[in-house]
Amino acid sequence: MPVKLHPINRGPRDNRYCGPAVVSFITGKNTSEVATFIRNRYRNGKAVRGTYLHEVAGALSALGYKLKGVKWSGNLSPTLAGWLKANKDLRSAGRVFLVNAGNHWQLISGRKYACGRIGEIVSIRDPRVKRRCRVTDVWEVNRMPEAAKDKWKTHVTDRKPRNTGNSYRVRKILRDNPQYGFSYEVEWRVDKTNVYYVSMSNELEEKAFEMQHHLCDEHYCHGLDEVLTRLTDMLEFAKQHH
Repeated sequence: MPVKLHPINRGPRDNRYCGPAVVSFITGKNTSEVATFIRNRYRNGKAVRGTYLHEVAGALSALGYKLKGVKWSGNLSPTLAGWLKANKDLRSAGRVFLVNAGNHWQLISGRKYACGRIGEIVSIRDPRVKRRCRVTDVWEVNRMPEAAKDKWKTHVTDRKPRNTGNSYRVRKILRDNPQYGFSYEVEWRVDKTNVYYVSMSNELEEKAFEMQHHLCDEHYCHGLDEVLTRLTDMLEFAKQHH
């Protein structure tokens, strides 16, 4: 079955790097979903920026595609323009090639070109295509039998989403509400334990003291779970009295 390029599935806040982008162009998957797959399967949760061949190939394999190395005519390390000219016969309709040129993943199908930097499918003669970059490797993208697919959902959905813990929630309250002067500091103890001192702006602290509100005496917390609870209470108080 012929392989075709899809419009990239990428919103303004989705992963912008070239590895997830080429997988999206081939499969239609969202670039951030592709990045999540790579991060969970190969990187133990670390962010996805530059990608290796086995990571891109693994994401494609999980979605039913495989890569086959291509030998080409002409110079062993041609420019992209030189490779395109010397291999016109390879570039027939319905064939998609993954090209590594200038340490950048890009796709070529017939006279069409796509990469994450440009962000759309364009002509190979588009002025944004960096035709002087040196080609180091080329693979043809082929479909695999349905039974050969890897488990995509296992690596995309089985792990807990990032940034859902107390540390993230605490940072979010601080980031989203700068007008209330919230802050917390860690105080290290001699016994190697630590406590957190949580506070509001001077104006809100004085208001709590005047009202004899319980928050005026509740600044020390043991653990981020208590910090989150205290900041949540302070946020509610601040919205009422700021």
